Amino acid sequence: MKLRFREKFAYGCGEFGLDVIFCMVSSYLTLYATDVLNLNVALVGAFLLVPKIFDVTTNLLFVPVMEKMNTRIGKYRPWLLLSILYCITFVLLFWKPAFLTTQTRCLWWIFILFTLNSPLFGTMLNCPYMAMDTLIISDREDQMGLISYRTTMTEVAQLIISCSFMPLLLFFGKDHRDANGWFVTAILYGVVSLISVLICFFGVRERVRHKERNQENALFFREKLKILWDNTMFRKLSGLQFCLFVVWQFGACMVPYFVIYRLMNEKYILVISVFALVVSTLASFVWPFFSKRLPKSKIMEIGSLLIALSGLLIIFAKNIYTLCIFLFVNSVGIVAMNLYIYSFVPEVNDYILQKKGIALTGMVQGLLTAFFKLGAAIGVFAVSLLLAFGRYDSTQTVQNPLVLGVMSWGIVGVCVCMGLLMFFVTRSMAGHGEDKNFVPQKKKKAE
Repeated sequence: MKLRFREKFAYGCGEFGLDVIFCMVSSYLTLYATDVLNLNVALVGAFLLVPKIFDVTTNLLFVPVMEKMNTRIGKYRPWLLLSILYCITFVLLFWKPAFLTTQTRCLWWIFILFTLNSPLFGTMLNCPYMAMDTLIISDREDQMGLISYRTTMTEVAQLIISCSFMPLLLFFGKDHRDANGWFVTAILYGVVSLISVLICFFGVRERVRHKERNQENALFFREKLKILWDNTMFRKLSGLQFCLFVVWQFGACMVPYFVIYRLMNEKYILVISVFALVVSTLASFVWPFFSKRLPKSKIMEIGSLLIALSGLLIIFAKNIYTLCIFLFVNSVGIVAMNLYIYSFVPEVNDYILQKKGIALTGMVQGLLTAFFKLGAAIGVFAVSLLLAFGRYDSTQTVQNPLVLGVMSWGIVGVCVCMGLLMFFVTRSMAGHGEDKNFVPQKKKKAE
């Protein structure tokens, strides 16, 4: 049985809906807290770090609960209905009610709503959604097709946020510091997100039921965790997830500050965001052509080196054109890593099922999600820490030389260090899984 386009598209809509909210929160929440609520940047970093660490914990605690769920409409699909609460907490997060008159109240408002939105409802949506593709269809080719749709819709969501965020913000508000613009924009994105996730809920079906040995039910969570962590490939994928999202989250938070205070033009945010997402979208279509001639691990090596190289290029970013060169190299590298990290996941699932007789599909996805959230948490905290070190002042339109230098050299350090670390990890993955029997397409035709 082959999946129809309608069901693949519906599955992709789930990713689109989740990413619309994720992109706005991850990219602009820090800017909103410092420039709209006028909160101290160090306090913002500390207050946002705690929920993100809690986010990792909820992933670990939620996976066993998720795995025990079995209903008439599916194992993972029912959790998508929580998108209603996910969207409500998102809208409230960017609302500034009249009683937020002190910094303490603003901090607790952000802390409580962000904790409900990301660590709680975000986890209860993302983990089941990421694991659902293996229960929709058992065919490996169709599963990779679903992953492709999911990746593509991620790029589409980021592209739409990039193209529409700043125009909507400036249309509904006076400038990027106007609270009303943020609130109305959040309402629009929340409605779009809810509709998209509900399209996924009503448009897909779970058909696959894994045949597992009875010993699965007798195993405790920690025993399943040990089985998974003993898998070398899973440990490497977890490390790559962590490093990749440190780079992505750090750049997503720091680049808007770089544009506003170093290039001195907030309207450039729209230009560079659209440019980066166009490059990412095109790269997601181009890289698969290279996979016909190169092993996946080799493409990931190239991607990690491009990320490291982009860190050096930011030194020369003195205007919008040179910044676009940095974004081009960085985006191409990130897409290469993101595409092929998940292509190794089915191999991990199949290996564990074959050797242990246990399907840990949901657990694999849940733990990988935990590592990318941990990486994102470190990325956000690093931005806040560096801006606080540079004595960033949200009330000033011109920042001091130290904070401007921190913006540039922070990006250099994160991209170079994480890029080189990912390079050495991916280099050690050569010869594993499909890479082991890889034959370039050209040679196959010759035979």
